Amino acid sequence: MDTDSSANFGVDPGESADHRFGALQQMLQRTEDVDDEALVAAALEQQNQLVQVRLGVASSLFTALKAKHPPTAAHSLRVATTISTWSAIRGNSHAERDELEVAALLHDIGKLAVPDYLLAKPGKLNEEELALMDEHHAAGVEIIEHCCSDAGIMSVIRHAGAWFDGSKRAFPLCGDDIPRGARMLAIVDAFDSMTTDQVYRRARSKDRALAELFAYAGSQFDPELVSDFCTFQMRFSNKLQHDVAQQWLRDLSPTQANSHWDLVNPQRVARPNQLLNLFHENLFRNVHDGLIYVGADLKILRWNHAAETLTGLSSESVLNRNWSPKLVGMGDASGRFLPEREDPLAAAIQSGLQSVLRLTIRDAQGEYSAITAHISPVITEDGVGRGATLQLCDASGIQRLEEQLRSLHVKATRDPLTNLANRAELDRSLHEMVRKHNQTNRPCSLIICDIDFFKRINDNYGHPAGDDALVSFASHLKRHALPGDVAARYGGEEFVLVCGQCDMKTAAQRAEAIRQEVAATAQPSLGGKNLTASFGVTELQAGDTPESMLNRADRALLQAKELGRNMVIQLGSGRDETEKRERRHWWSSWFAHRSPNALVERTMTTRAPLKMVWEKMRGFLTDHVAEVIDTSEQQLTLAFDGDTFGLTRRNSDRGTALVMTIRPREQQDERGMTTTVIEVSVAPRRSRDRRRSDALQRARQLMASLQSYLMVHDFSEGVVGEEKEAPTFWDRLAAKFKKPPADDRR
Repeated sequence: MDTDSSANFGVDPGESADHRFGALQQMLQRTEDVDDEALVAAALEQQNQLVQVRLGVASSLFTALKAKHPPTAAHSLRVATTISTWSAIRGNSHAERDELEVAALLHDIGKLAVPDYLLAKPGKLNEEELALMDEHHAAGVEIIEHCCSDAGIMSVIRHAGAWFDGSKRAFPLCGDDIPRGARMLAIVDAFDSMTTDQVYRRARSKDRALAELFAYAGSQFDPELVSDFCTFQMRFSNKLQHDVAQQWLRDLSPTQANSHWDLVNPQRVARPNQLLNLFHENLFRNVHDGLIYVGADLKILRWNHAAETLTGLSSESVLNRNWSPKLVGMGDASGRFLPEREDPLAAAIQSGLQSVLRLTIRDAQGEYSAITAHISPVITEDGVGRGATLQLCDASGIQRLEEQLRSLHVKATRDPLTNLANRAELDRSLHEMVRKHNQTNRPCSLIICDIDFFKRINDNYGHPAGDDALVSFASHLKRHALPGDVAARYGGEEFVLVCGQCDMKTAAQRAEAIRQEVAATAQPSLGGKNLTASFGVTELQAGDTPESMLNRADRALLQAKELGRNMVIQLGSGRDETEKRERRHWWSSWFAHRSPNALVERTMTTRAPLKMVWEKMRGFLTDHVAEVIDTSEQQLTLAFDGDTFGLTRRNSDRGTALVMTIRPREQQDERGMTTTVIEVSVAPRRSRDRRRSDALQRARQLMASLQSYLMVHDFSEGVVGEEKEAPTFWDRLAAKFKKPPADDRR
């Protein structure tokens, strides 16, 4: 590169990290007077230089990897752009950044030697397959050695798989002897792998991945670099990193190569034709619904008395005539006449499938009435099609009732301006969705969005223009809402999209698509100018209520506005793939030493430092509307009103008010790593509260929510005593069960 990359971002390499973060945030906040064009131009300039460095043999190798396994090539590209941005923030030297970028693009090139079935296997690999997968690193080093003369790049690639504690046998170095670039690459490689959908598992949330990095800091990863990378991820805007990757993703993004195979059903062996008596004449004549039977050549063979009454056509006038929708003036539910190519009877004969449709037909008075049509193909035992039947049920009365109910429902649940769900319908839908997804333990996400600088639109262009902007934004939201989602106007210029069966990563991608679409759409009422919007995204996590989930998404939206607007911010850890369960056994009560009034007491352990624990606690306080009763360096006491839990069955119910006491402290584990231990107890605020079962349910919900916020990786019941000189039997038993590596396929 010709210039230092940190200069491209407006950052002085000599400044401290805090100053560099401040400069970047100031750049993102210049949305009023300065457009993002300068920022994007700087990012694109850096990417152009990166692509030029990668030309020649390296680009050929990358193309080969993309042809072999597109997901691996895409992963390498994301790792390269992330490590490039991180190294720019750290102020790494020009030469080291070049080495990191090239090494990141080619660090997985050895997967060219891995069999295709291993790369595509959705299940867990066995020991033999793991051994084959582990050989890809050595193969990659051998491939690159034959075309790369840069010792720095080779050093990063050769040692990128080393563990910081030296426990991986294939890599001789450990600790600070491992090149710093290799240690950085290992962290970014693991983080991207965990936050991306894989064929063998779903993507984890950003917070969950950072907690995993902390869990293996000191063993697999450099603890100082993990802490620095976590700070980079928490304080650095995803929008700038997205801009850095934009041109790469356009030029080098892998294409999907899935093949589609048509299933060919085996031909049935025809049996001797048997003419069946399809209708008993008396039944056909006296049934109350209109019945029409046409043969395979669409000749009308039966037309009962009820069909004569409905259509005004006698059986003598239609028998042995060719069937056509025009014969009865058949149309769809909206009244549009059906052309011959959309004839439901012909479709049933051709496909052999039944259908139930709401249609309209011309009645005996020449008016059009609603009917329910049941269309069934007639097939003999030997599989030969003999035509189809059409059953006509008068639905005009039902349709009028449905229209009245639909009109009342729309008035009660829709926002009159945008036609989205209103606040009351959002509250009802969100409560129901949270309840169902908590029971099934399936992902559910929430997007809250706000039009940027909406007041200026009303002030400068008038309220009709503001209404047009709201309607336009609502149309984008409806276009991206899937079946089962709830798109609602939250109030004013704020909107909410509740995404059922959608994890946070997918929801963030959908929010980004909406953001880009809104920003690219000119608004005629604003003189051709465009709108921008900010988005906050979160996922349902353990212990969440609808209120806490909405509050967390609102915090993410506020953070997006503070960072400069027109961006998507995610908060929350979501649900773990295997949700942690409370370790309770039939004998646990023998060893539990609860406080007299405590409902639940737990000891939680997290790899996150104490400073980060206090930072996460702020979010927990805000989202659960907690009252701070007492605070000190050693203890935090919170009060929760009974109305903030969202568990009451009736509006008149009032939940039990609770008090939570939190005592965090740092300690050294057996490896010498610093961990944070948090002692937590929850008790009723009123000692005489008799609704113990109700209070216990709420206490467990608060505990589960706190664990999610603090990224807890271990917890147990009981009050923590003084540190013991030797481990107990239970400590030795728990030590036998070790957590698996962050990602066993890297």
